[in-house]
Amino acid sequence: MVLRNIGNQLSKALSKKNVVARIGGDKFGIILKDIKSSEDIFVYIDKIYKLIQQPVRVGEQEIVLSMSMGISIYPNDGKDMKQLISKTEIALSQARRSETNKYMFYGEHMNSDAKNFLLMENKLLKAIKNEEFIVFYQPYFNLRTHELEGLEALVRWEDKESGIISPGIFIPILEETGLIKEVGRQIIKIVCRQLRQWLDQGYEVVPVAINLSPVQFRSSTLLKDIMEAVEEYELNPNLIVFEITESTFMQDIAATYEVLREMKNAGFTISIDDFGTGYSSLSYLKKFPVDHLKIDLSFIRDITKDTDDKAIVNAIISMAHHLNLKTIAEGIEEEEQLKELFYLQCDIGQGYYWSKPVSAHNVEAFLKCDLRNHTGIENF
Repeated sequence: MVLRNIGNQLSKALSKKNVVARIGGDKFGIILKDIKSSEDIFVYIDKIYKLIQQPVRVGEQEIVLSMSMGISIYPNDGKDMKQLISKTEIALSQARRSETNKYMFYGEHMNSDAKNFLLMENKLLKAIKNEEFIVFYQPYFNLRTHELEGLEALVRWEDKESGIISPGIFIPILEETGLIKEVGRQIIKIVCRQLRQWLDQGYEVVPVAINLSPVQFRSSTLLKDIMEAVEEYELNPNLIVFEITESTFMQDIAATYEVLREMKNAGFTISIDDFGTGYSSLSYLKKFPVDHLKIDLSFIRDITKDTDDKAIVNAIISMAHHLNLKTIAEGIEEEEQLKELFYLQCDIGQGYYWSKPVSAHNVEAFLKCDLRNHTGIENF
């Protein structure tokens, strides 16, 4: 009923010179013949979108639809129908993966991007199977006691051909394909196994923060996966911190609250990552059971030069303390930044000033050494 309704509506909305056909499944193809300029195409795009946005009534049900659109142009993109349809399919695939663009025009770069995407996806599937993902750790310090406060677990891909690959290259593809769920499970298990090894070796371990991606956070098996790893290695949940971005929190308020409540009840610590870049809503800070606010590095970078950044950081710290939350400043690279944060009464600091992300073996030096030699703030 919905498909028939859409087909009829499209046929009526477009002039008789044009062609509308159902290609298969939920796909419709449109040939626009009366295009004189590129502006004409956008007029039709707007008309089609407004049509699709209208709810479709089937019996007593009102159904709201969404749509993605791929576009190719004759003769630039192809000189026969086979070429044009093929390139429209590529553009459609790009539009479906985009979070911001609901329609895409075909371009040669898209063809190349699509091939590269498929190649990378296949490599990542092999990497998951061969467990090629490893964890580096970046320490963070209590700015008052000068002691190691915790570690952040950061995923890296140890590819046999290319060596260590930055997450900026492969994380977006893991997100788009949903493979991030399996990689996330592996990372949680790696961190739990490492914590158990450090405990068995007699180290005084500190909590380790694990980043949860939006896709991973919405997984129905998330809590089950976490608890299985924690129980397998006989860990106290208070050794694990979960970092979740503001935007992830806000996607489904009710579901987020339930997941966070279960995490807190199990004994885990919750940290809001990149705070200040998203909604920064007081209402959810009051409602959600969170422990830490991690101030985004974009505010820390120029805190000694930009009075607006300093005011924002000061406001975040003050607000957090009134709500009994601790603040973590990330991206600290200079002593002047550190001093400014110390005087603003920030609780915890992290950044290259102390250490870049390092391997688990190198972390042991932080766990063993006199950490007051590493903070540079003893004389403040």
